[in-house]
Amino acid sequence: MQEGGNWSDNLKQVASFNTVEQFWGAYNSLPKLDELPRRSDLGFFRKGLRPEWEDPAFATGGKWTCQLNYRDDVELLWQNAVLSLIGGTLEDESKGEGVALGVFVLIRRGSYRIQLWVNCDMVTSTEAAKRFKNALRLSDKQKLEYTPFHTVGSI
Repeated sequence: MQEGGNWSDNLKQVASFNTVEQFWGAYNSLPKLDELPRRSDLGFFRKGLRPEWEDPAFATGGKWTCQLNYRDDVELLWQNAVLSLIGGTLEDESKGEGVALGVFVLIRRGSYRIQLWVNCDMVTSTEAAKRFKNALRLSDKQKLEYTPFHTVGSI
C-alpha cells in the first residue's frame, strides 16, 4: 500500500485463477515475502470479495491473527495459509457453509502477521481457526488472536 490515500484506493488485484495451473502460475510470479517492502500487505480472497472489513461479506466476521518474528520458514507458512484457503481444508463440510473467506500477510518491521478472515464470530469460526493453526504447523505456544471487524458499542 502506498503512503497517502485511503485503503480502498490502494488495493490492486494482481491475479485471479480458476485452475490449479493458473494458481501456480500466479503464485510463482509473485515476489517472495522478503523481497517486498516493509508495510506491504498481500492477500488471497474468494472471488468477488475485497479485503476490506467494510465489505458486507464480513459484516458479522473478523480475523484470526498469528504474529511471527522474521524467520526462514515464513514463506512456507504463508504458502500453507494460501493452500489451506483455496484447498477448502479450513471448512467444515458437514455444515455446508464457507467460513474462511481470505488470508492476508502483513509485512512489518521485525515481524509478519498472517491472518485468516472469516464471515462469522469467534465462537462460530473457532474450528476453522484450529484448522488454520494446524495448516500453519504452529506450536501450542503460538496463539491465534481473534479480532471482530465490527464491535457492538454501548452508550
